[in-house]
Amino acid sequence: MSPDHNCSNETRIATLEAQVKNKRYDLNELKENLSEQAVSITKLANQVTRLATILEENQEVRAEHGKKIDNLETQVTQLNTTMNTLKWIITVSIALFGGVVVFLLTNLIQMIH
Repeated sequence: MSPDHNCSNETRIATLEAQVKNKRYDLNELKENLSEQAVSITKLANQVTRLATILEENQEVRAEHGKKIDNLETQVTQLNTTMNTLKWIITVSIALFGGVVVFLLTNLIQMIH
């Protein structure tokens, strides 16, 4: 083997070793990035789980409030119906008893004279 041939291979080997070393650094950096991303994904998954739980609780509360609102609407409707009925009863009563009172007062006045 000639000395030129050895120098040529040594340069190639040194270049390849440098490339392998750079690739190892790149791989280590990628491993660190993947570890950081795994931690971030775990945190994100935990937050999503918490948000899902909160959303479910809010839906239960919303359903409960919906039932209460429905009950209140029913009660208000019943109260409105009762008020209208009482208004008519009072109006008719005043009309009837007003006429009776006027009749009685008229007869009382006639009896006095």
